[in-house]
Amino acid sequence: MRESCKYTQFLHHIKPMEGPIDARFSFLRFHTLESTNAWALEHLGELDNLSVIRADCQTAGRGQRGNRWLSAPGENLTFSVVLRPESLPARDQMQLTALSSVALRESLLKANYPVQIKWPNDIYFRSRKLAGMLIENRLEGDRIAASVIGIGLNVNQTGFDPTIPNPTSLRLICGGPVGCDHALEGFLGSLASWLPKLGTDELWNAYTSELWGLGTRRQWSDCATGKTFFGTITGVLKDGRLRVTMDNGTERLFAFKEIGYIL
Repeated sequence: MRESCKYTQFLHHIKPMEGPIDARFSFLRFHTLESTNAWALEHLGELDNLSVIRADCQTAGRGQRGNRWLSAPGENLTFSVVLRPESLPARDQMQLTALSSVALRESLLKANYPVQIKWPNDIYFRSRKLAGMLIENRLEGDRIAASVIGIGLNVNQTGFDPTIPNPTSLRLICGGPVGCDHALEGFLGSLASWLPKLGTDELWNAYTSELWGLGTRRQWSDCATGKTFFGTITGVLKDGRLRVTMDNGTERLFAFKEIGYIL
């Protein structure tokens, strides 16, 4: 571990939103890390199931497919959760996306933030991005031995890099400061309640039924051709592909990065 990445382990929990945090969670909090996901993956053999790695400052945060996650130091919530699912086939890895997305959405709904899941795992308030995720898995044969779920939630940041097209934060939404600890506790509570439902139809229905843009005709970009078209989201297959019905009634399936939202 680099000298600049000094950490302190939580010795106690502050009062959570709804009862005590599940005792199975363990916590490491760093002042600075390049990436909580990268650190967790590097130390995966030393980390128990439901370990939470949090950094107040993340200097090289990562998003999906190599995108950067930019976060002002000390203002937001950047963390990773190590999950060791029991007997989850590698082909069902989209279930982990559903689990983390549904848990984060539910925790924010309970705090009165009307948010939705933008496929595959961003959290949106209206047309603005509030949170993003990066889920990285380690396989043993044909099953997932461990998953590192990285989450970046904009909490108190009010000024953003102008190259980011549509960010927002909890503070911008509610008009006042928000406790990062409180937001983390809410998410972990929801995660613990949904974890036994991993792989179930109940979880999948919770993920797909409230997708941002579901059932709404909108303009899209085909990433392969650069052409735009109009279509309507009608669902998500369990392998993660987005189902879009075109204006002519035909259906197309898109993997991540094959289709772009035009906001």
